[in-house]
Amino acid sequence: MNAIQFFQWGGDYGDVEIAFQREALFNNFSNFNIERVSLLAENRDRTFSTTIPIGGAIRSAKNKYTWIIKRKQFFNVKKYTDLELRAIVLSGFFDDNRATRDEQDFASGVFFKKRNIFPFNRYHSSGQFGNIATFDIQSLNTLKIELIPYRYNLPTIQEAKTQLTKILFPIMLD
Repeated sequence: MNAIQFFQWGGDYGDVEIAFQREALFNNFSNFNIERVSLLAENRDRTFSTTIPIGGAIRSAKNKYTWIIKRKQFFNVKKYTDLELRAIVLSGFFDDNRATRDEQDFASGVFFKKRNIFPFNRYHSSGQFGNIATFDIQSLNTLKIELIPYRYNLPTIQEAKTQLTKILFPIMLD
């Protein structure tokens, strides 16, 4: 990567990592696997929405509790880059009988530029006190991570392509 690309792309943040907050949390799940990742995008007026497929997530060779989305998969997205990122949808197999333990688990969330911009908060339905993320297992095949902004500052798809660095799952239990 040359200097011009570095500044055009918003820095070199490497691949996107999807992980559990602690490795012990993974053992609570009998069959947890992420296969595909897509982004739910909307325009600012909420009159148009679309799902943008990103591609597959691969299990990390270094840590079996971590999945990796290659950054170059994000750069294949050419359409809808001006829309706002509303949710990240993970497809695969998830145990649907789990509940989140803490109302606020600020160590987990969705990270942009290696900072937790959307920390996990289970009970707030609006971002009254800051940006939050909710993690909802909707079915055995779908996990939706919804981003709820404070003062309406959702990242665009273009920003997500270059700045999304990590998704850290909150504490879960039976």
